[in-house]
Amino acid sequence: MRGLDPRIHPSSFDRFMVGTDAGGQDGVYEQAIRNVRSGLLANLPPETAQAVAYGNAKGLFKLN
Repeated sequence: MRGLDPRIHPSSFDRFMVGTDAGGQDGVYEQAIRNVRSGLLANLPPETAQAVAYGNAKGLFKLN
């Protein structure tokens, strides 16, 4: 992993979400989720990773 682009300011992570549309083939979805977890989310502070992984979506879709 090369790391995050230093031009992305940490305060903007309240506008990011991750999702996937990987399905239909055995193991594709699971591998996509592993990639997100070990790539992007593993390189963020825990609180930010939680927001990007699902917290921001909960707020956007009013699921709180």
